[in-house]
Amino acid sequence: MTGTNKNSLGLLRERAGQFLARRKKRSLLRLLDGQGLEIGALHLPVVAPHLDIQYVDRMTRAGLRDQYPELANLPIVEPDVIDDGEQLVTISDSSQDFVIASHLIEHIPNPIQGLLAWQRVLKPNGRLFLAVPDRRFTFDRDRALTEIDHLLLDYQNPSRERDFMAFEEFALKVSCREFKLRPESEYLELAKELFEQNYSIHYHVWEDHSFMGFISWLEQHFDGWKMQCIAQMPTRGGEFALVLEKPAC
Repeated sequence: MTGTNKNSLGLLRERAGQFLARRKKRSLLRLLDGQGLEIGALHLPVVAPHLDIQYVDRMTRAGLRDQYPELANLPIVEPDVIDDGEQLVTISDSSQDFVIASHLIEHIPNPIQGLLAWQRVLKPNGRLFLAVPDRRFTFDRDRALTEIDHLLLDYQNPSRERDFMAFEEFALKVSCREFKLRPESEYLELAKELFEQNYSIHYHVWEDHSFMGFISWLEQHFDGWKMQCIAQMPTRGGEFALVLEKPAC
């Protein structure tokens, strides 16, 4: 097989994977109904016309455009609610039929706290939709998988110093090494700039099996966690997804 044919076959497989991922995500989203939240939609809100969605983000659309100049030519959703998606302090307990967090959990320093906040605002039998990039198919491919011990430490003992270590790794392995934005010798300076901007990096990285291991660990060992996984999509098109349900009581 020639190089051209191999490239064409690879492209077809990639497109097929993306098509199957979109179809499976739609089927997972159909497990949600009613009125709820999508957090951090930016320019890629989910397509779910059967849902009544309010959009939540940490800044206004103008602020988001300042934060992400690379999205200048793309439409960004105007948030209905300005709030920290990791805490949702403005959202009442047990008030939402669903929460959607698509490509969000990797961006928050304290994923366990975020998951607990999303659980808190859900009504009994409310559902959480998560879509997460798989490290193997993103610019995070050379970063180490996030361990459960690290996630537990982030929850029990939040640390700006530990957060900055994520910025150092991101600046070196993603910004400098993957995207060539700066020479690698300048990664620490870049990390400080991104940290001061509160730029939304990927603090954590997973593959589908490691993330499901994290969710299983929460179900078995974390007293505050009550939700159960009712459906999932293994990695397709560079991402995996799952739906979790809050118990009736």
